[in-house]
Amino acid sequence: MTIHNKLREEIGCSYMQMKNMIFCSKKAKLFFPNGGIHPITNEVLEYVHLFCESQKKWEPVLQEYLLGSDRAGTSFSFSAEIVSMLKHLERKLRTNSKNYKDPALCYFSIMINTSDWVKNNKQKAQENFELYYRSSWNKVIDYLKLHNNKSLVPAVDAESMKEKLILFNSHFKKICALQSTWFLDEEKISKEIITSLENMLLPAYGKFIGKFHDVLAKDAYEYIEYGMFDIQARLNDLFRGSRN
Repeated sequence: MTIHNKLREEIGCSYMQMKNMIFCSKKAKLFFPNGGIHPITNEVLEYVHLFCESQKKWEPVLQEYLLGSDRAGTSFSFSAEIVSMLKHLERKLRTNSKNYKDPALCYFSIMINTSDWVKNNKQKAQENFELYYRSSWNKVIDYLKLHNNKSLVPAVDAESMKEKLILFNSHFKKICALQSTWFLDEEKISKEIITSLENMLLPAYGKFIGKFHDVLAKDAYEYIEYGMFDIQARLNDLFRGSRN
C-alpha cells in the first residue's frame, strides 16, 4: 500500500469512526443524574479538532476516500460535513437532556455540552445561557427589583422589602444547594457561567441591600443573611458535584 493510500485509509477510518460515534454509538444514550460534559461530546470534539488542525491537508484525501478517486472533482465541503454532524450531535444531546426532570438542569446540560462549537455564535450561546438563567435564577433576581413608588409610606415599603428579602434568601439558598451538586469539571466553562451570574446578581443585590439599609436602618441586619462576599462564595461553589 502506498503512503498516499495508507493516509487515505487512516483519515477515512478516523472520519467514519467519528460519524458512527454520533449516529450509531450507544454512548449517546448514557445519562448522568448530576449532569456534566457528556463523554460523546469530548470524543467527537477530539476528532473535530484533529481534522480542523489539518483541514487543508486532509480535505482532498478525505474527499477521495468518501467519493472515490474517479469522482475527485465532485463538490465536497469538509466544513459543511462537520457542521452537519455537530448539529446531529446537538439534537442527540437535546434528546438526552430531556431525561432531567428539572428544566434548569436540562438547559444547563445543553449549554455546557454545546459551548465548544457555539462559542463563536454569540447569539446562540446567549440563547442557551438565557434558557438556563430564566429557568432558575430569573425568579431570584426578580425579588431584588426595586419599585420607585413614592406614594408608599415608609412602613409599607419596609414590609414589602422584608418579604422580598426573605423570599430571596430562601430561593437563593435552595438554588445554590441544588446546583452545587451538578457536575462540571471544565473550569473555564464553569468560570464563564459563574462570572455571568455574578455580573447579574451582585449589582442587583448590592443596590437592594443599600436601599434596605436606608429604609430599615439598624433593623436591616435582622433580615440580611448574606453579605456580598457570601454571595460570591456560594456562586463559586456551584457545579462541584460528582457523578456518584
